[in-house]
Amino acid sequence: IPSPPQKSLARLRSDQGDWKEAERLHREADAIYERMTDALPLDRAENLSSLALVVQAQGRRDGAKTELTAAEGWLRKGHDDDPVREAMIGGELGVAYRWIGEPLRAAKLLDTSLSLLRSVVPGDHVELANLLNNRAMVAADQGDLSAATAGFEQAAAMWRRLMGDDHPRVALATANLGVLSLRRGDWRRAAD
Repeated sequence: IPSPPQKSLARLRSDQGDWKEAERLHREADAIYERMTDALPLDRAENLSSLALVVQAQGRRDGAKTELTAAEGWLRKGHDDDPVREAMIGGELGVAYRWIGEPLRAAKLLDTSLSLLRSVVPGDHVELANLLNNRAMVAADQGDLSAATAGFEQAAAMWRRLMGDDHPRVALATANLGVLSLRRGDWRRAAD
């Protein structure tokens, strides 16, 4: 089932920072999904998750929470034949909950997504590294610096194996480790 073109256009507008247009397009896509009798729940969850991020980017946390709650409902219904996609959407929801200041909900969604992805992916996977990095961010927010360090190290190592030393994702994880090392007072490691 093809997605409404508004969904792709909304992501493009979002990447360009045109939040109002992205929101309008995501809402149009959701209205189309609402009318479709054969829409997949994961399509709906993915669109609403992206809509929540757009709403949050405009500073409307309560609106973002409404969209996140709806997206979670569709995610729970969406156990279709694509567990990798399900884990990715759950991870995006976790990031969105982190951004609106709900780290416990974020941690639960990210942990669930990590478990699901690990159950179907035998080794390294780009999305697994993304989830590890995002879960480490939540751990750092919660003050669990040991878990955050381990998560950033795992993400960096996986991205390095998958994409090479010079990839921006490796730099991201390395920078996250540096900031975390400063928080821990480990000046020597932060300098590395």
